[in-house]
Amino acid sequence: MQYLVDSLLGILAVANLTRILSYDKIMQPVREYFGIAHDDEGYKVTMFENESAVKNFIGQALFCFRCTSVWAGFFVAGLALFTPRLYRFFTLANAGSYFASLTDS
Repeated sequence: MQYLVDSLLGILAVANLTRILSYDKIMQPVREYFGIAHDDEGYKVTMFENESAVKNFIGQALFCFRCTSVWAGFFVAGLALFTPRLYRFFTLANAGSYFASLTDS
């Protein structure tokens, strides 16, 4: 039963982390640093090529919602494998944040 709970918390944590990285306003300056342009409402519009291959790769990963979720999944899985206590704290905090975001209007 504990594995099921941990898995569900991990899924919610990945969903929340992906939303934060791809859409939330708090990460907009980071996305702009990696070449993602936003319109006046803060929605991603286009991506500009960067001079650095690393910045370009990270910018493409942040621009694509599915790509961001894969990398977020790798991060959360790494936490589960190497630091289980930090994983539990991280997943509980992100799951709570995810449920709180569902109630926002």
